[in-house]
Amino acid sequence: MLKYEMPNDASEKSEYAGKEPEYENKSVMLTSEGKKVTILNYQQDKGLYVVMNLDEVEMHSPAYRISPGELRKIEEKESQE
Repeated sequence: MLKYEMPNDASEKSEYAGKEPEYENKSVMLTSEGKKVTILNYQQDKGLYVVMNLDEVEMHSPAYRISPGELRKIEEKESQE
């Protein structure tokens, strides 16, 4: 099993700080740029999700933080393709 390093704690708090997570860990989402990511964790004190890009097989991107406002659910049509 792969181990992933969490990004350093230099991130600013978002407007979502202190709020409960909207999405569950391991959910696959789209970023505002259209990249597919998987949620690794939610940091409630900062209001940020820790995510990792879903890459090609055998490739792994580093984890990074993203605001909940930059994530959206994948539509049913897109997930069936």
